[in-house]
Formats: sequence, structure tokens, C-alpha cells
Amino acid sequence: MAQGIAVVVQDAAYAFRLMRRAKGYTVLCVVILGIGVGASSALYSLVYEIMIRPLPYMDPDRIVRISEERPGAAAATRNAVVSNLTYHAWKDEGPAALEGLAAYEFREHALTLPGETLRVRGAAVTPGLLSMLTDVPARGRFFGPKDLEPGDASGAAVVVSDPFWRDVLGGKDDVVGFRILLDGRFHTVVGVSPPGFFFPDREAVLWTAFAPRRPVSAAGTPRVVAFFCLGRLAPNATPAGAAAEGTVVAQRLTRSALGRDLLFGVGGPPVVRVRTLAEESTADVRPALTVLAFGVILLFFASCANVANLTIGSHLARAREYAIRSALGADRYRLVRQLAAEHLTLALLGGALGLGLGWVLLAVVKSLSGNWFPAAGLARIDSGASLLALALVFMTAPMCGAPPAFRSTRGGMLQCLAHAETPGSDVAFAGAQRLRDAFVTAQSGLAVLLLVVAALLGRSLVNLTNVDPGYSPDNVLTVGIRVPGGYEASDERKRLLSVLLTRLRELGSVTAAGASNMIPLDDRAYLAGFPVRPIPDSQRRPRVANALRYVITPGYVEALRLRMIDGRTFDDRDAGSGVLRMIVNQEFARLYLPPNPVGTRLVWGDPPEAEIVGVVGNVLKDGNDRSPRPEFYVPMAIRDRFGTDVLVVARTNGEVEFLPQWIAEQVRSLNTSATVEVLPLADRLSLSIARPRFAAFVFGAFAGVSLLLSGAGLYGAVSGRVIRRRREIAIRRALGAARSDVIRLALGGGLRATGLGLAGGVAVAAAAVEPLLESMLFGVEPLDAAVFLAAPTFVAAVAIVACLAPVFRITREDPAILLRYQNPQP
Repeated sequence: MAQGIAVVVQDAAYAFRLMRRAKGYTVLCVVILGIGVGASSALYSLVYEIMIRPLPYMDPDRIVRISEERPGAAAATRNAVVSNLTYHAWKDEGPAALEGLAAYEFREHALTLPGETLRVRGAAVTPGLLSMLTDVPARGRFFGPKDLEPGDASGAAVVVSDPFWRDVLGGKDDVVGFRILLDGRFHTVVGVSPPGFFFPDREAVLWTAFAPRRPVSAAGTPRVVAFFCLGRLAPNATPAGAAAEGTVVAQRLTRSALGRDLLFGVGGPPVVRVRTLAEESTADVRPALTVLAFGVILLFFASCANVANLTIGSHLARAREYAIRSALGADRYRLVRQLAAEHLTLALLGGALGLGLGWVLLAVVKSLSGNWFPAAGLARIDSGASLLALALVFMTAPMCGAPPAFRSTRGGMLQCLAHAETPGSDVAFAGAQRLRDAFVTAQSGLAVLLLVVAALLGRSLVNLTNVDPGYSPDNVLTVGIRVPGGYEASDERKRLLSVLLTRLRELGSVTAAGASNMIPLDDRAYLAGFPVRPIPDSQRRPRVANALRYVITPGYVEALRLRMIDGRTFDDRDAGSGVLRMIVNQEFARLYLPPNPVGTRLVWGDPPEAEIVGVVGNVLKDGNDRSPRPEFYVPMAIRDRFGTDVLVVARTNGEVEFLPQWIAEQVRSLNTSATVEVLPLADRLSLSIARPRFAAFVFGAFAGVSLLLSGAGLYGAVSGRVIRRRREIAIRRALGAARSDVIRLALGGGLRATGLGLAGGVAVAAAAVEPLLESMLFGVEPLDAAVFLAAPTFVAAVAIVACLAPVFRITREDPAILLRYQNPQP
């Protein structure tokens, strides 16, 4: 045992001495391995936190997300929601496949504290939802049926999260029964969630009670709404079984066709989808993470191939050493063991560097991912990532060192001693160059593959960025104002809005300002469904219009610079008219109106008539990757009632440094309990393309690194071949061979290996890119001919440069000088 330890220590000490003598080789190998290990460790930390770590719920595999859709329909919302028709019908029947059925909605609240008002995120949940997810609260209780009844003097019930209790409420022991002011109404804290619990996302800090509307009101009026829905599977039930049961219930319903079509569009019979919550919560990020993992794996293998290529060159240079040690009695096992110690030492150093690089890469990924990567902020290099790095170290050591070690220690030692003038030549290592060429082929293929993916994602990002969204986001500030209170506070909101718009328009730095119930790239969607029939054409069959309804003030169109296709914008006269003035977008006009729609009058409800006064260009409200939806704009009237939020847009001349603070001060001077959020519209647009920008950046970086590794590997392989043949090259040149002939002779092997790699990389890319990237591309085909031609051409150009560098260096030297060298080193 002691002897074995001594031998290991001796091998390690010798390895360190060699690394000190070959500092350049050592640093290069350690850095390349560190890149591969670091990227892999960072990816593991990210994927584990987002997709593998169990959700903090009871039996999370049995918690399912339930949604409803109409096959073939263009839904008004991209969210996975359920109509109250299906929810109540299924809940009343008592679903056999589910132990429980619950609903919720996202909510934002204005929390009034002494001296300040904060905007907090929460959710309204049905009684039973929280207890479906977790056993018992840390303090107090969860909601019960009585919490849905009108509140008494103590106010409505609220359950707060553990961080909210500690950070906002000071961690009071007597928090149950404590009253907080939410949206101008007192709420009583009835419970605190367990530490680590979150729902529906990590930003939600409190929950209020929620009673989903019944499909028919007490007066008999149909009311169709949608919300999010969860269920807990019964023992032995499956998501597929629950989906089949829910679909049967949904397809039996025939009530409120207009409302149902408004929510889900006109399509086939309703279908209920059931997926586990873990699967549903990662559905949006799974394609990006899959592509990211694909890139990291390729980069890791490219790193290993490059280090193996470098190692071959090192072993070829030490061929005479191996021959002497073998002649002195060292068997092959002893030589391989020594080489294994050297490779393991390099790999350990690379792994240590990789953990540091992984920490840096993870920080970069967090900063680039924005708000669309759930839980990315919690990812860290922990013990799991460290164990992964250690496993990669023990995997990379044999991957990088075993092929060169066995190739270097096989037969041919005596030939090396007999040909002392050319150690490491093909006499001793006839297959060494073939092994290096194999690694060059692999690296070239990986570089092409990564470059194809990066180019496709880059072109997709460029296409997405160059889409005309229908408005001009530059120099526009968006202002979200939340005034506590329900519709009874609508007059206060209108007064605040009127004064704020007047003050904004008086500023020299503001060129236009307006307000609306919606703005581009927000998550609100106010839908309207009504029969469309122009008044002069009484024979026309009524059709149902399904559109987004904007309520706007004068100045809104000018602030966003919406394109007026025909007609005019609103002015102050339109709000008091007995006829509803409407501006429609091109999509609305195309679907529902005759040619030249300006002046067309429509049957309406209140007022009885509506007149089209203008047509504007389509606005891509939900993002540049979305199709235009029918929209119409109506002027804000005295009778219009505001919800909690008011949205303002202000176009500036570029001098905006002082405006956010100024706007906040003006709003608080008008209403001390209001909360304000000011954000440039360009930032909203940038955030909406954060995912494709992140993917393009990461793969561009991976492709660049892989291309450098491929070029370095090819340079090493060609340089080794040229140096070992420098005497032959010198003789050929002395005998009159042209320089071009020598260049072709030296380049042949390297370019052949590169060509094989290019062909293989293109073939793999053609097979793998479409299933991996199709959902992430915009305006570009997965098998885009220009990309598949440009990527290998670029890699080939890099390969030619890498090959020519050592050849030009050797051909510039005097043949007489070359012939004097007795021991050229590869």
C-alpha cells in the first residue's frame, strides 16, 4: 500500500516538473479543459434549478395544469386557461380522475405602508388550492368557503408568503389577525405559507380568495370568462385520462357560443389539455435549454478533441524519451501509468479552473436571461455542480490522454533510437498523424454544426428585430399607474389622468402624450365580441367580430406614431358625440368591413350607432413574433369606468433623464396612495426578444470558441506534419520543386481531414437542426440554403489560414539551413 502511494506521488511530482518545463502547453490545455468543464457546470446548475429540482409541493407529480383550446382556432390569448363554463360543469360533476380542482388569477396590488405605497405581485386563489399544494401553513390557516363571503369590519382575508412576513411585516409572532391595506381596502392576514413555498411564481408574495364567476348571472345573463386552473390527480389516474374526461365535459356544453368563441376563437370542438405542473412550468424554456445543452455538449467534446490533439503533439516530441525508458526496462504499463498521471493532473487543474469559469458563465447567463428564465436567479455552483466537474475531470483524462498514450507507447521504440535524427517521425509513429487528423475532422464538424445553429439563430434574431411592430418605440416612456380602489375610484383615476396629461404636454421635452387601457407589449387584453353589420346594407348577414378594444385619449396615436392609413384620429369632440367614433386597424377592416371603410356605420348597442372615422396600421401588441389581431379604438368617454390601472404613453425629444422621477412625483402629489412604474417602450420591446437574443448570443459565442479550437487543432496537426517532413521539404526545394508544389504537398492531409469534418458537420446539422430549432426560428427556414453554404465556407477559410501559416513559415526558410537541423521537433 505504502509503495503504491509512493509511486503515485512520484508520478505526480514528475508530471508537475514536466508541466513547469512546458508552460505554454500546460496553460493551453488547462484553459481549454476549463472552458469545457466550466460551461458544463454552469449548464448543469441552470438545468437543475429550472427543470430538475422538485417543486415545493406535496406529490408534485400529481399536480396538473388544465387548459382548454379549440383546434384550428386563433385564440385571443396565448395563456393556458380554462373557461368558467368547463370549470364549473366539471367541478359540479365531481371529476373522477381528479381529487381536486382549483382556479386562480394573477394579481397586482398597491400595498400602502406608513410613508410609502408599494406595488406587489400576488394571486387570487380558490379555497382549497393552497392546501392542495402544501400540507399546512407555517402560521394560521389557508382559505375556507367563508372567506368568499362579503368581509366584515376586519376586511377580506389574505395569506402572505414567508419572505413577505419576514421582510415587510417584520416577522411578527402575532401576524395572524394583522391588517394590511391592499388597493385601498383593509385585508386581514389569516395565514403564512411555509418557508420555500411559492405559487404561481417566485414573485407572488401574497394570496387573496377567489370565486370564479358562474356562467350565468343571477339575472340570467351569460358570463363567459377564463382563468388558470390546477388539479390533483387521483391515485392511479393519468394526465391523459383526466384530459379525456375533461374534454367530454367541455364538448357537452352548448351555452354562450359568442363568449366562448371570443375567448378561444372559432375552431373545432373544445379540447381539454392536462399536463403535469412541472412539465407545464418549463414548457416555454425547454426549447432554449435543450439548444443550450446541445451547444455545451458539443463545446465540451470540441475541448476534449483539441486537448487530445495537443497531447499527441507533445507525445510525438517526447518519442525519444519513451524509447530510452523502454530500453531501460520500463514496460508499457509503466509508461501508460505515467502518462495517465500527467493527463489526470492536467484535467484536475482544468476542472478547478472550470469551476471558476462556471461561476462567471452562470453570472453572465443570469444577466442575459432577463425575467423569462424562471428560477435562473437561484442557480449556483453548488456541491452537485462540483461533483459534476469532478466526474468530467475523470472522464476527460482518459478521453484526452488514452488514445495518444496508447499510440505513443506501442511498438517502434527501437526504430526511434535507430533514427535518432527524426524522433517522432512516421517510422516510430506511423498512425499518430491519422489520429490527429481524426481529431481535426471531429473539431471541424463540431465547428460547422455550431456555426450553422448560430447563423440560423442570428438570422432569426435579425428578422425579429427588423419587423415593423406598427408603432415607433424610440423615445417613448410608458407609465403604469395603480390607484387603489375598485370601479368606485374611477372618477379619481380620470381626474389624475387628466391633470397628469396636461402637465406632461406642457413640458418642452414631451412632444405627445396620451393614455389607454392597453399599450403594446403589456399583458392586458380587453376583448370585445359583437355582430358586425353596416347599417346601409340591411341584407348583409351579421357576422361576429372578435377584436381587442382600446379606450384611448387624444394624443395616444401621436405618442406611439401609429400609421394612419385612411381617415383621421380622435379629437375632443368625439368623446361627447351621440355616435360612437371608432378607429380600426387594417386587420379589423380586412376581416369585417367593406372596402373603403371610413364613414361606414355599424349597428351598436350603447350608443346605437358606431362610425368608422379612421384606419390605422396593424400593431403587434403581443410581440414581433405574433400575427396582427383585429383591433379597434374608441375615445375615452365620461361614462367609461377605469379598473385599478391607468396606462400613459409619452413621446419625448430624447431628454428623459429627469422624467421618470418627475412623473412619479407628480402622480404622488395627485394621489399619495398611487404606485407608479415608468419604463421606456424600447426596453419593453428589447425584453420581448430576450430569449432569441440570448440563444443567438450563446451559440455565437460557442461557435466562435469552437472555431478557434478547430483552427488551433488544425494548425497543430499541420505544423506537426510539416516539421516532421521539413528535411524532405528542404530536399525537394533544393532539387527544384516549386513552392506551390510544396504547399500542396503539406496541405493535403489537413484539408482532407477538414473536408471530411465539414461534410459530416453539414450532414448532422441538416438532420438535427429542424427538430431542435424549428420552434425558435422566425422568418428563416431550418434548412436555409444560404446558412448551410456560408457556415462550411467560413470554416474552410479558417482551416486554409490555419494550414497555410506553418507551411508559409517553413517555405520561407533557406533549404540549406533546414538541412542542417538534425533533431527537428514537431
